[in-house]
Amino acid sequence: MAVSALVLTLADDPAAADDALGAIAADARFTLGPREGPRRVALVMDTPDRDADQAAHDWLLARPGVAFVDVVLVYLDPVPTETR
Repeated sequence: MAVSALVLTLADDPAAADDALGAIAADARFTLGPREGPRRVALVMDTPDRDADQAAHDWLLARPGVAFVDVVLVYLDPVPTETR
C-alpha cells in the first residue's frame, strides 16, 4: 500500500482547474482536502503499491488544469523479507 499527502497547484484558468478537480474527485484513488485560495488544494492519494502510486501521480500531472503536484509525505508498506 502507498499513501501520499499532496498539495496541488491548479492552473490559472478557473474552468480548467474546476474540470481537473471534478476528474480527481471522481477517482477513488484520491480524497480531496481543503482548498486554499483559488489555486491550491490538499489531496490524499491511496494506491495498492509503488507502481500504482507512480501511475496515479503521473495521471495527476497529465490533467489539464493541474499546474504542479507537491509531495508532502509518502507512506509505503515495508517490503516483506524472508526469514530463515
